[in-house]
Amino acid sequence: MLSATPGPLPSRAAHVFVTDCLSLKPNESLLVTADSATDPGAVQAIMNAAVAVGAKPGVMIIPQLPFQGGLADPYIPEPVKSAACNCDVWV
Repeated sequence: MLSATPGPLPSRAAHVFVTDCLSLKPNESLLVTADSATDPGAVQAIMNAAVAVGAKPGVMIIPQLPFQGGLADPYIPEPVKSAACNCDVWV
């Protein structure tokens, strides 16, 4: 899934997302959850931006959920719930 190489625009956007929106700091853990429809280049760009600021990112790929937001909570797999509870930032 993470074989796509992000270009300069997604890389810049990911850097702004990680530093300005998430305020990710060195040594913080970042969990990126993606589904089968997520653009792999976007996931890779976020991972690269997190590594660049010294964070510790990880990715979990799951099937598409039938809902988003709070409505999706009952459908989130247990391993994702556990990982989300044990990271500093989850997107």
